[in-house]
Amino acid sequence: MFPSTRESRQGFDDIDPRTCTQCGACVSVCPLGVITTSGHAVQLLDGCIECGLCYRFCPGREMDFHALSKAHLGSPPQDPLLGHYRQLLVGQATSKEIREKAASGGVVTALLVHLLETNRISGALGVAMDPERPWVSQATILSTTEEVRRATQSKYSLVTLDALLRTARQESGPLALVGLPCHVHGLRRMQRIGSYRDKFPLAIGLFCGFNLEPAATDYLITKAGFAKQQVARFQYRGGPWPGGLVIDGRDGQRYFAPKDSYAYVNLMHVPHRCLVCPDLTNELADLSVGDTWLREYEGGWSTVICRTAQGERLLEEAVQAGALRLAEIDRAALMHSHGHLFAYKKEGYFVRQWWLRVPLDYRLPRPQVGVKRWIQQSLLLAAILILSTSAVRRVVRRMPDSWLALLSRRGRASATGARRE
Repeated sequence: MFPSTRESRQGFDDIDPRTCTQCGACVSVCPLGVITTSGHAVQLLDGCIECGLCYRFCPGREMDFHALSKAHLGSPPQDPLLGHYRQLLVGQATSKEIREKAASGGVVTALLVHLLETNRISGALGVAMDPERPWVSQATILSTTEEVRRATQSKYSLVTLDALLRTARQESGPLALVGLPCHVHGLRRMQRIGSYRDKFPLAIGLFCGFNLEPAATDYLITKAGFAKQQVARFQYRGGPWPGGLVIDGRDGQRYFAPKDSYAYVNLMHVPHRCLVCPDLTNELADLSVGDTWLREYEGGWSTVICRTAQGERLLEEAVQAGALRLAEIDRAALMHSHGHLFAYKKEGYFVRQWWLRVPLDYRLPRPQVGVKRWIQQSLLLAAILILSTSAVRRVVRRMPDSWLALLSRRGRASATGARRE
């Protein structure tokens, strides 16, 4: 429970800011509540007793995937790209209403609704849009099926979800956590404390290539010609699959941009900490869920990686109850679906880490990265660093949408080295 003598000598100020994922785990583990988030920065207030818990539980500075996978999934990573898994699946919600509102297949929403209706969980810790500021993504506890349905779709913005872990632990009944890899990393570190293991028996992890700074949302609103006060509804993946940016104004005006046409924003506003995260498929979650980009599954299907017996059992129950439809998919198809991101995350990680020298340790085996891939990923990193400067952002803000859409397509081709069929 308590930090070792070595760890107790190290505290908040010893955590290199470059390793911070802004997950919020340190906020929840601080016994005096003197670590807080302001805006999207993590800050230490007066009153620290230098207990070292924040340093000990920080998932940003180190993650032993081998040990944590063995502890929480029952096996060390067996696949160098996917980690440990029991089943590879594609799935959809059977509810047409859920599917139409979801980013892809609606599996996470349908599963949470089923678990709430059957009293398997009392709620879920996840991310929803702030009803008062509908362009702001915020961490919240979803305790009703209606709240779960309203929180559907992807949210492309940094959220300190794990800052609510302590608050959520005080709720009655078991909770699921739905989060990005950094959030699941924080939960798994926190589950060294037994009460967190009991409170969060299910971790549903979302695939993540990279997240976006909150400034990206501000940029998109401005680019669409809105002021924040005019925004009545903001969706990153609204409309028919595969969706796109949808902004509804209070005056009835609607703006829509296809998903691929604003992908350039990823290069401009990717948090630099995301550049040195190798976890694409949320390898420590019970269930990992992402889009499926295969022709035979067009129209909105989710890729589902089942990693634990608990996750497998809950999926089977949801299928038997008629909430989900699932089918097996082979590894080669999954790799084809997400090949560009596997190249970016699993090979490009080592290239970017070599250049950026961020002091962290994931204890991962180093893959063989060829010269062509090394050059490709180095150039992509250079593009990201250049595009994220304030001067370039000002120039891009004035460029026509059609030019930026072309930049998006070429940027994606640069990241992949090959176009997805």
